[in-house]
Amino acid sequence: MPYFEKDKLDALCQKLENTCEENHLVYKLVTKDPIGIVIRPDMTMEGQITMLDNPTGYNGKDSSLTIFFADAGVEYKFAGGFSISKQLLSKLLNAAQKIHYMYLWVFFRDEMERRKQAAKPASAGEVEFPTTEDDDPFDGSDEE
Repeated sequence: MPYFEKDKLDALCQKLENTCEENHLVYKLVTKDPIGIVIRPDMTMEGQITMLDNPTGYNGKDSSLTIFFADAGVEYKFAGGFSISKQLLSKLLNAAQKIHYMYLWVFFRDEMERRKQAAKPASAGEVEFPTTEDDDPFDGSDEE
């Protein structure tokens, strides 16, 4: 079922994708615990050619920035000599944090919908209650 939170999450992911494309990067949303975002250099032919113009240096294919969300908050880790400007790092961290919060909204809303669907009876609109012989006081017998 489409809803506002899912649309907002898609819009935030698109905004992050645009930022990454402008800077010749790609990202991947990791939805297992801990939730995070992995940002790597664009390894397409066009991305490799434009990397040579990068003033902060060359980012190899094994380099990455991992942003993850733990109990203490937002944490990040550079690997393989990944380098970006402080301004771009700040922009990526802010975008990642917004995506994280919206992802949690979507996850919990989906979970609530799933539980609601599981709690519904098999035939919609009809409620079936288990009955026993002693349940109906008006069973038509005139015993007294």
